[in-house]
Amino acid sequence: MTMPSLITNYQKKVWTDQLKKTYSTLNEAYRQTLAHAGCTDAISCGFMDVGSSILPEFSTDFYIKLLNNLKHENLLLVPNMNNMTSEELNDFSANVNQELGNYYTTLTFKLMKNNRQVDLYDLIPSYYVEKGGFFANTTDGAMIAFFNPGILIDVNGSKGPNVVGRDVFMFSATDNAIVPESSIAYRNFLSRIYPKAADESGLSDTLLDYNELKSKCLSSTSASTSAVCCADIIVFDGWEMKY
Repeated sequence: MTMPSLITNYQKKVWTDQLKKTYSTLNEAYRQTLAHAGCTDAISCGFMDVGSSILPEFSTDFYIKLLNNLKHENLLLVPNMNNMTSEELNDFSANVNQELGNYYTTLTFKLMKNNRQVDLYDLIPSYYVEKGGFFANTTDGAMIAFFNPGILIDVNGSKGPNVVGRDVFMFSATDNAIVPESSIAYRNFLSRIYPKAADESGLSDTLLDYNELKSKCLSSTSASTSAVCCADIIVFDGWEMKY
């Protein structure tokens, strides 16, 4: 094996090790949040609303409690703007919205396939942010953006390469865990919560196979699809980056 190949394989291992650690830390914080509330899932705790949207929504209270169990710094907590009064929205705009805007304008990423530059809007549309969530840097140096319906993990924060599928990934939340979005666990969750929608979409019957996941991971068009499918395929391959 050549020296460049050894260096590449080493860097891939660093990224996947960091991803696994952050993923495990986030799931442990989720489990602790549920345990401290005395329940086994976010719905029975009142942390997750599954009736107001075609996708589940977490409460601001959930984010606060989750963050109490997550070692973090440089926090930006975003409340559900859709539930704010005009006065609350004005206060939010004055105090926080500028900082939120800074996240969207300063965080930029690239796609693996063609090095095309993308920004946070390509990964987390603004209408998801309006439902509430947070940006936080962990004490291990990762950046987590948790907004319905997805969780963005940049394993090394502002450090490079900031390439989707290398150090930037997306997961999704069920009512009791953070999981890969294309996983059976997530499909079963959506089928259980929204059975009619799942049946109509074929979601309950269809799973992407390995080759489809890999093809979408290497997408040259969709940053969010690439971030989701690369995370899925790494977990599928036992926390190895084989692409």
